[in-house]
Amino acid sequence: MKARIALFLGLNLLDTALTWVVLLQGGAEGNPVLRFMGAVSPLKILVWKLSTMAVVLLALSALRRLAWLTWVNVGLAVICAWNIVAIVWGAIR
Repeated sequence: MKARIALFLGLNLLDTALTWVVLLQGGAEGNPVLRFMGAVSPLKILVWKLSTMAVVLLALSALRRLAWLTWVNVGLAVICAWNIVAIVWGAIR
């Protein structure tokens, strides 16, 4: 379980860094909540990510569903892959 939690934290931090790179390249934020909040600074994005990470971990723990982190991590990995594609696409355009 510790490995799933560590992967969850790592993927979220990777997503935060990749999102910032996409924004620096002139890309758009894909998360509608962050777009609505006008999160255009690394600090705002990081605060949002840390907050949502805490809420997800607390909720899954309270519901005794930490095993669901496997699927959450798969989703985060897909998001990170999408960000990498956006970065590469932006670099070759």
